[in-house]
Amino acid sequence: MSIASKEHAKAIFAESKRRLSDRVAVNVNNSASVARQIARGSKSSDIIMQSAKQLAQQEVSIENSMKNLNKVKLIQQQLGYQHAAIREGCQILDNVKEQVSSGRTPQYQRTPPRNGRIFGGHPADIADFQHMLVLLDLTFNGFICGASAIHLRWALTAAHCLEFGTPASEINLRGGSTNRLSGGFIFFTQFYTLHPQYDPNWLDFDIALIRVQDSSLMQGPNVTPVPISPPCASSCCHTCEHDSDHVTITGWGLTEHGTFPINLLQITLPVHNHADCDRIWTGIGDFFMCVTSEPGRDSCNGDSGSPLVRFSGESRVQMALVSFGTSQCGTGQAPSVNTRIEYPPIRNWITETTLGDV
Repeated sequence: MSIASKEHAKAIFAESKRRLSDRVAVNVNNSASVARQIARGSKSSDIIMQSAKQLAQQEVSIENSMKNLNKVKLIQQQLGYQHAAIREGCQILDNVKEQVSSGRTPQYQRTPPRNGRIFGGHPADIADFQHMLVLLDLTFNGFICGASAIHLRWALTAAHCLEFGTPASEINLRGGSTNRLSGGFIFFTQFYTLHPQYDPNWLDFDIALIRVQDSSLMQGPNVTPVPISPPCASSCCHTCEHDSDHVTITGWGLTEHGTFPINLLQITLPVHNHADCDRIWTGIGDFFMCVTSEPGRDSCNGDSGSPLVRFSGESRVQMALVSFGTSQCGTGQAPSVNTRIEYPPIRNWITETTLGDV
């Protein structure tokens, strides 16, 4: 073989070797790339598995939080009842101290009516009392008081029913149903406000306004606002009442049997002489209206916040709402005491707060 042929053969061999080396390098790179992708996939899989575990742990944590929230609500409810009982006891002690120091010794102490009662009441149909509402506090698992619709957007109840400061989002009203547990309509609260002169110790100005949401106006079958009394003359708020005046009270409070009725009850009782009521209770201002209790027929502590309506033929007007009474229910020994709507500082406050709606 010539020298030229040898050199040519070497060149061909070198080129083939180089090409083979390049192919090996490419294959190695491809293998490395595949290995990296596999590693990444493995890491992604690990990340996915780790995320799934974290989500599962979060679900367990959320479930435990919900259980704890329910426990907190239950404890809150129990504390609310305990607070009411403690405050009631403190109120009685404070009243006694004040009465001893001032020389006043009333026959009865004011007892806030946490659980209303209607003794001797008889069944009522919501069609006849379309203004009647159930006040629902969702933090207390439902029914707490009565209330009344006085406008498409406004309802009245007792201030002591709302004094715990429950968020408005947790306060609802049920209307249009004789049954306090079901039926009718649920109206949602936008806000509520207590009378600025409300005294939780003496229950003076025990009245509150509830404004419902615009999307939840109080209207529909068996839902009709009741007119409320105009302001009385300051010299005639109670002196112009007559012994023949009667008011009808409706509610779902405790009965003489010690149970909460499912369906609405009513009772009609005479307005009590104001001077005599002040003699029995001591310190009954013009912002109160007293109602006589009769043996076996009594609003007792009343269905707090429930309306007292005076009927005259086909017309009706709400005169007051239930505030407090003696724990000696149905004995006829002491009248029940109710917040008088027509008292000017109360009636004018309603007009101002509702911006003239009522």
